[in-house]
Amino acid sequence: MFNKSTRNIAGIAASAVFLAACSSTGDVYQDRVEKQYELESAGVESVLDNMPDWMTDVPVSESAIYQTGSAGSGNLSMSRAKARNMAYGQICVAAGGTVSQQNQTFISDTGSTTVENSELAIRSMCTATDITGAEVTEEVVVQENNRYRTYVLVALPIGEANVLLTEKNDQILQEKALDRSSEVFEEINVREESQQSE
Repeated sequence: MFNKSTRNIAGIAASAVFLAACSSTGDVYQDRVEKQYELESAGVESVLDNMPDWMTDVPVSESAIYQTGSAGSGNLSMSRAKARNMAYGQICVAAGGTVSQQNQTFISDTGSTTVENSELAIRSMCTATDITGAEVTEEVVVQENNRYRTYVLVALPIGEANVLLTEKNDQILQEKALDRSSEVFEEINVREESQQSE
């Protein structure tokens, strides 16, 4: 019925079908890995492609200090708040202030994978430096896969260009002058009373 070569061909064909079935199962998982890698790569490319020029070429001015911030989140408001926080923190430092920052990174390498877990905690308290007048001059929000990415450019006008700070300082001077005038009139009243009682 079947000769030896026919059996060999049938065996090879059966093996090929079996291997094809096995390799197609492996391909499904490999396809998942490749698709995940493509998504992650697309996310990075999206960040770079959609990044405004002013993120890397920060404007320079004699009347303002410029800084940038960028952040991503699944929530639009959180993305905007984080980006602004980053930019205002940079403005604070550029204006001579300090920002409390703590960074923790854990990296574990095995033969086949690397696991990295990073945490960054920033407390932007610009207590010693007044950044009154700092404002967002540019803001771009883009889609990054299923998240929002916000890019922010913040400017702090300096000198006479900072109208808000000038007004704030003028208000402080006016309040001091009012306080001092009250003290002076009180001193005059005390002297007059003292002279009348003599």
